[in-house]
Amino acid sequence: MKDIRQRSRRVVGFASATILIDLAGLGIILPVMPELIFELTGASIGEASAIGGWLLFSYAAMQFLFSPVVGHLSDRLGRRPVLLAAIGGLAVNYALMAIAPSLLWLFVGRLFSGALGATYPVAAASVADVTEPEERVKQFGVLHAMIGLGLILGPLLGGLAAGHGVRAPFWVAACIATATLIAGYFLFPETLSGHDIRQNTDEGTRKIMRFSTSFMSSSGSLFIVFFLVEVSFQALPIIWAFYAINNLGWNATTIGYSMAIYGVFIALAQIVLPRHMEGLFGSKVAGIAALSCVTLAYLGLSFSSNETLIWGLILVMAAGTTIFPILQAVLSRRTERESQGALQGSMSSITAVASIVSPLVMTQLFKAFVGSDPIFGSVSWPGAPFFAAAVLSGLALLIYARFFMSARTTATNHKEHEHG
Repeated sequence: MKDIRQRSRRVVGFASATILIDLAGLGIILPVMPELIFELTGASIGEASAIGGWLLFSYAAMQFLFSPVVGHLSDRLGRRPVLLAAIGGLAVNYALMAIAPSLLWLFVGRLFSGALGATYPVAAASVADVTEPEERVKQFGVLHAMIGLGLILGPLLGGLAAGHGVRAPFWVAACIATATLIAGYFLFPETLSGHDIRQNTDEGTRKIMRFSTSFMSSSGSLFIVFFLVEVSFQALPIIWAFYAINNLGWNATTIGYSMAIYGVFIALAQIVLPRHMEGLFGSKVAGIAALSCVTLAYLGLSFSSNETLIWGLILVMAAGTTIFPILQAVLSRRTERESQGALQGSMSSITAVASIVSPLVMTQLFKAFVGSDPIFGSVSWPGAPFFAAAVLSGLALLIYARFFMSARTTATNHKEHEHG
């Protein structure tokens, strides 16, 4: 029993560290991305935001295509080799971006990273392998806390490294990913037994079909909620650097510090809130509260120009990030053990679709209302992307509440039928 606990702690620890490093690598480059685009293209702030949107689109498109494949491969080949290959892909990508001589090279780096850098579904599946169902909301909360910590460390390191040149943060990210790969080779154990891997290989197609059928019939609306929330949440990190340069006159270092503070908020919220909220109120009320926080925060950000109020709204937004581990735990509990990799791969695929939609929509909205030729002439509304995000999260709130109401009605009717 002691050995099992130690193994579980090692798996959760390394999976958490992997996600932390992944997000830290992303956070390192976000503060300098506008300046790198300026350097390579000489574009205006509006045009640069649109180019940044296409860069994110190219990464997300490859994630969409490859995340389900990576998740399914981890079911068939094991978590360890697939996760290590994904981390290696991240290291290569950051090195490519560090030496990018042109915008085309930058796009190639993002395509490569999207194809090989799908670390989250495998890390989450490995945690599900070694965790009891009732403990998963807690452990998924830890994983999402690592996202917040990554957004603390990444922008801080990126802001500091930016003082040595706009490309220095990419080299830092490449070194961190390489160190993680080496550590994983020696420390990360396989979480699937040889029997499970052989069984998943033999029955792979049938399990995908069973999982897909279950997904469409019983949990489809929850996946719609997940998609809407992903599109909504991505608006803030996508737009923030351009918003801060345009509205607040901040440089890359200040933007990095501000994103780090946002990461602190997220990490604290993920560590403290998910298990307590779900334990006290259940998944329905906890999820509704989280989605309400997101919607209200985005509505405030849409129209506010007061820096103090903006930080208060971002704190509320961080509390809303608890919707992710809550949703993930609900879906994981409704999925068979041998299909956890497929579930996490599907969720990452949905995240990738959201990452295709959100950058294009949000950056084009920003350009339309802030660019050199605003859509409404002299009217400038930098908060327009945040208003769109509020509409999406509000819709997710309605669907989420309706799902639990429908599930309760179905259960009641079933009991009445049995007693009838």
